[in-house]
Amino acid sequence: MAFPSDLNLRTTQIRRPATVDFGTSIQFDWLTNDFKLDSTGNPILISGIDNLIQWITKALSTARFRHPIYTKRFGSDIEDFQIHTVSRRGFRAIISELIREALLPDDRIRDVIEIKVVQENSDTLTVSFKVVTVIDREFSFSTDLLVV
Repeated sequence: MAFPSDLNLRTTQIRRPATVDFGTSIQFDWLTNDFKLDSTGNPILISGIDNLIQWITKALSTARFRHPIYTKRFGSDIEDFQIHTVSRRGFRAIISELIREALLPDDRIRDVIEIKVVQENSDTLTVSFKVVTVIDREFSFSTDLLVV
């Protein structure tokens, strides 16, 4: 079968941005569940990769669809995962996919790789992985996640 000679094919070149605005936010203290303030009472601002790390922490710890302030793209379904319903190998694969689903909608993230999941006890998982940004910068991330 030959292609029609009048077929107009267009090619799209994928451009990689030279710089990306990773945004600025008020730094959050996950231990006190409050924003961090400097000695004069003003909020401490973070930007760049630090801001992205804070966003990742929040995305993974926020249950998707439970808070109307967030869009349907924000949050994770990890909290709803019933760990005791699948095999150990199965839950690692599912948790890895849930992490990717939570993080890849962010335009600053190109990929999530080398995901490791360790069950610490019956309701806590320690997850670690590498994040690849759209400017090809990689960084490691690790956190504990509560599951049922």
